[in-house]
Amino acid sequence: TSRAPKSPAPTTIVPSTVVATAIPTTTRQAVTLPPGVTEADRIAAEEAAIGWWEEFYAQLDLLPELNPNAFLKRTVTGRPAGPAMIAEFTKFHSKGLVVRKGRVRSIVVLGTRFLSPTTAEVEVCAADDGAFLNKSTGSTESEGLGRAYFLNVVERTADGWTIADYGSSRPSEKGKTCV
Repeated sequence: TSRAPKSPAPTTIVPSTVVATAIPTTTRQAVTLPPGVTEADRIAAEEAAIGWWEEFYAQLDLLPELNPNAFLKRTVTGRPAGPAMIAEFTKFHSKGLVVRKGRVRSIVVLGTRFLSPTTAEVEVCAADDGAFLNKSTGSTESEGLGRAYFLNVVERTADGWTIADYGSSRPSEKGKTCV
């Protein structure tokens, strides 16, 4: 797993997870930072979003087990992101699903927009080519390469930047990576 360097060019995005298939970096629009927001804030906000999706994949790999605290510690207390993600994993568990990892797993920041000095939206693309396997039936679900886009709302708290909310920002697409 790699994180964005501490002082990247504002037009560079970096895949954040180890990927067996090489995925090139691409450029994105430069972020205009509002007063009171530094480049370090942008990097920290993006790292919080990337870390959220890295944890998502780490927890997928543990199915049927789940460490709810892994999501809760990355979530603004009282906000929906942690409980919503735990509910998703509870559904996976109740269906008896485990994950068959593929060769491609990537998380790419597509853009960041600051709503205030303490709140930002970070759009992330997550792609993989794994599958869910039903342990009891042997059936396969969600197999093949696909990408999904998420609009993460991150907030600066006393503990740093954490996730306030996440959600799909565009429909998922089959057969494509993030770049």
